[in-house]
Amino acid sequence: EGSSTATDSSAGGTSMSTGQRVYNGAVAKNGDGDDIKSITEYAKELGYGVGIVVTDSLCGATPATFSSHSTNRYNFSEIRAQQYTSGIDLFLGADCDYTDGQSSKDPNNNFYASEKQSIVENGYTFVDKFSELSLESDKILGAFNSCPSENGTDTDPTLSMLTDFAFKFMEKHFPNGYFLMVEGSHIDKKSDSWDVKTNTEPMAKYLLDFDNCVGIAQKVLRRSGSKYQLIVTADHETGSMVMSKSLGVYCFYSHSHTNWDVPYFVEAQTCDLSLEIKNTDIFVFMYNFLAQKNYGSGSDRLKYSWQ
Repeated sequence: EGSSTATDSSAGGTSMSTGQRVYNGAVAKNGDGDDIKSITEYAKELGYGVGIVVTDSLCGATPATFSSHSTNRYNFSEIRAQQYTSGIDLFLGADCDYTDGQSSKDPNNNFYASEKQSIVENGYTFVDKFSELSLESDKILGAFNSCPSENGTDTDPTLSMLTDFAFKFMEKHFPNGYFLMVEGSHIDKKSDSWDVKTNTEPMAKYLLDFDNCVGIAQKVLRRSGSKYQLIVTADHETGSMVMSKSLGVYCFYSHSHTNWDVPYFVEAQTCDLSLEIKNTDIFVFMYNFLAQKNYGSGSDRLKYSWQ
């Protein structure tokens, strides 16, 4: 806050997962290096199921902020080890092909697969093929190839394929309620490279697939007959993408994250939110719902008031 530097995914993700702002690179830790309790940890304490579904590596910055704590988003081995003992019920995403301290990929690395023994010892069924996913498993960690294919394959499932399974899994195992975080990670990645629709893996494709995921969520939640929250937003903006009135097309103006605001959408039976909110408000909104507090009062821990 007060910085001219745009947020990165770890700081933006931490704001939403914990309700506190941190420095870029921090994963659910404050400036003193102390862990900040995340919404998934609260959810497990309250008896809810928890699932995380992404197209990026499962130890990437955003999923990491909902499942681990680290002073550096590139401490991938530390993040993975904490995920195995997190108690989170479902992980679905790409395998980790990053070496600690490195932001560049090495296709020869498949760290989740190589750590299968530790994953299984902590009660998970490990899978690397979509066909191996089973609703009968109690806990699942699915680590697939790093980039989904056009129509989804056994080793490269699309986000909507994973989301559809995740809702079926959570509905079966946690009829009294669950928290599910789904990230269309490649929307950001393709915006970084200004790849909207020209190449074989364009941003528009991932955006449409993410939209399908929202539709899946609405279909499941609306017919459940239970109270629910459906929140759609982003942890940061990428590319300064705007519509050009003269050209009639969308144009990018930046190759990186920006300080621009991002839209948010909430579908819930009862809510009273302002047109403009802080990213940390997302946490408060989620926490109040899970703790069955009145939306207008805020959590005692944050002593926050919507008014």
